[in-house]
Amino acid sequence: MFGNRTVLHIFILLFLTLTISSFLFYKAERTDVNSQITSMGDALWWTLQTATTSTFGPNVENTEGRILGSIIMLVGIGITGAFVSTLASGLIRSRTTLTSE
Repeated sequence: MFGNRTVLHIFILLFLTLTISSFLFYKAERTDVNSQITSMGDALWWTLQTATTSTFGPNVENTEGRILGSIIMLVGIGITGAFVSTLASGLIRSRTTLTSE
């Protein structure tokens, strides 16, 4: 299943996207007085939820954060979908190989 490096590459891309996006989001939101994002951990949590489309957390308070959040949503859906589908494909392939032997 993991002989193909596609899963690893997509996982690395997902990890880098989440890390960089969290940093940029924290930088955009930390100076706003009303922001609920008070630490890098808050920003990582918000970014992870937003990228996986299960957002339930602090609201974005400024325009920079909203623009960045919109980009994270669009990119996150694609990368998360690619990661899950590649992983599922590998599992199905390995299971089909086992049953055909």
